[in-house]
Formats: sequence, structure tokens, C-alpha cells
Amino acid sequence: MNKNFKFMSVALSFVLAFSAIAFGQSSTSSIEGTVVDQNGAVVSGATVSIKSSGSTAGYQASANTNADGFFQFGRVPVGTYTLTSAANGFKTSRQDITVSLDRVAVVSAKLEVGGGTTIVDVTGDT
Repeated sequence: MNKNFKFMSVALSFVLAFSAIAFGQSSTSSIEGTVVDQNGAVVSGATVSIKSSGSTAGYQASANTNADGFFQFGRVPVGTYTLTSAANGFKTSRQDITVSLDRVAVVSAKLEVGGGTTIVDVTGDT
């Protein structure tokens, strides 16, 4: 009986040890960065979206930049993404990024002034 108890104790210890290792593994990372204009000034309130391609196709998320122009996406599956940044009065910016396991993908998105719609009404006398 004492041998059975020792064997079961050792077996249970191995199971618990390997279970902890298995739960510690992850297949995600994060993306963070700042949205700035062409002069380097931060753009607060910009909308930043990510859309995956390749093996993680179908994953997408969006966030708004804070007062410091900062954005963050947590628990993002590893893969390739298109990051789109947009704000009123600016042209939309797109860039491809790669998210690696357990590494923060740091992005600096630069927006150019423009992108608004201009309507010109021409009237004349006939």
C-alpha cells in the first residue's frame, strides 16, 4: 500500500507539472503604437483597426487613440495584419505588420493632412 501511495504521488506530481506548462503556453501577442501627423504631433481620437490575413484570416478589431495618440490591441493571434489609421481631416493610412509570439508589435502610424471632401458649386448667369 505504501508503494502504491508513493507511485500515485509521483504520477500526480508529473501530471500537475506538465499541466502547468501546457496552460502557460500562448499563441497570442499584442500590438501597440502611436498615431502622429506628418509633423510628429500626436493625433488623439483617431480610429485604428487591424484585420488579419493568412492563417489568422477573419480576426479584426478596432480602437481609438487616447489623448497621447496611443492605441493598444491585446491578445492578438500571431500572424500578418493590415493596420488602418483614420481621423477627421487626414488621409487614411494603411500598413502591413507581423505579430510574433510573445513580442509586442510596436507601430508608429503617420497620417497626412487631407482626405476631406470638397464640394464646389458653380453658378452662373445665362
